[in-house]
Amino acid sequence: PLLQSASAAESLEELSLGTAKWSDDASLPPSSIPLSARIVPPSFSTYLARFLLHYDGGASEWWKDQSESFSLLASYDTKQRESKSFGSYASSIQKGLYSYISGNDESNISSYSKVRAQYSTLLTSLTDKYGSK
Repeated sequence: PLLQSASAAESLEELSLGTAKWSDDASLPPSSIPLSARIVPPSFSTYLARFLLHYDGGASEWWKDQSESFSLLASYDTKQRESKSFGSYASSIQKGLYSYISGNDESNISSYSKVRAQYSTLLTSLTDKYGSK
């Protein structure tokens, strides 16, 4: 059936696919992804949040307190509250990391090597603090 409909289709020139217009306007954003999410991807901040909850004593204790504060709720409500709390935690890590990585007045984001250097410094710091765990 797919091959039959493909053979019955019009040629590409005859298909109406709409119109497009090329623009040299440099003011258009190159991406719909916010700059902060391109510098510190949400997947990275989520991973770091989980890492810290597992290895960092203060973060682990905070999470334990959060979970205990929801203990009297129904199971479904507990999971929803924990999910929302974790999402807020990961988001705050992303915002903090963006401030750290981008530097004063976002001066680092104009240079890939500066961003990479900040990530390298972060890795060294995390390794020094948690490498033996």
